Amino acid sequence: MLGEFRMYAALKQLGISVAPRTCGRIMAENRQLYGIKPPPKEPHQPKFHPFKAAARHERWCVDIRYIEKHRIPEIKGSFYVITIMDAFSRAILSSDI
Repeated sequence: MLGEFRMYAALKQLGISVAPRTCGRIMAENRQLYGIKPPPKEPHQPKFHPFKAAARHERWCVDIRYIEKHRIPEIKGSFYVITIMDAFSRAILSSDI
């Protein structure tokens, strides 16, 4: 089955100009009219996470962002923002420029 964007691209190649969202609405109407059901999905088996924390403060994560464009008048030029998070609760423990 084609999705709305692929149907839009296929129609565009044929010279038919229709918005992707309009294609999606028409396809949804046809599915409802003819009682077409989507194919059954296979059960999802989650992958093993090697660094999964079992308790708070067992593992911490560090996020480093490089900021070029900002509206802080006291800081000239670009800077880094460093954030330390708890991997179990995803709580922010510390963040600084």
